[in-house]
Amino acid sequence: MHYQMSARFLKYALGACLALCVFGLGLGSQGAVHPDFAFLHISDLHFPHSGSEATLADLRGIGDVYLAPFNTTSTAPSFIIETGDLTEFGPRNNAWEAHNKALRAVGLPYYSALGNHDTVWRSLSREISETYGSTCYSWNNYGCHFVVLRSPCIQDPRPILEPQELEWLRRDLQQVGEDTPVFAKSTPVPMRNLNLRKSSGLTMSRP
Repeated sequence: MHYQMSARFLKYALGACLALCVFGLGLGSQGAVHPDFAFLHISDLHFPHSGSEATLADLRGIGDVYLAPFNTTSTAPSFIIETGDLTEFGPRNNAWEAHNKALRAVGLPYYSALGNHDTVWRSLSREISETYGSTCYSWNNYGCHFVVLRSPCIQDPRPILEPQELEWLRRDLQQVGEDTPVFAKSTPVPMRNLNLRKSSGLTMSRP
């Protein structure tokens, strides 16, 4: 069953950013085979924004997605990666609970990163750490390695990757094989400031 985005879905577009990221079947440098899969990249829900729940409700039961600009159909997404501004003012007014309830209703696993709106007021760092083990975390799936970073500082909206975060990333990537594709997600930071290959032997993916 194909899925087409509704007008309401496009209107809210998750605050300004919705992308369907597709990784196709291919061979790595050492001949490793990676299966077809797709995931949703969402951002800027800003709970309890009035359009947030309606936007996510349109994703329930999502199947294959027809991408009109490319005249191609993507396989149904397997999970969601959310890159910041989950809430407008942190956990105030039960925004964190409403956010999780709406995402759970979509029926896909989801992985969230902090944005500046999640840290400037009462930070969601505790809630993210309780959910995922830390504000920076990683996991493996579909023969790939996924990394979520925290770029906004506590009570400071300016994006930065702190030295201890880069050290964690270096150690994390040391455990990843050279042939493993890496997806790194965060609230956007200037990627030109990162030079990971010297310390990790891997180039950071720029989806």
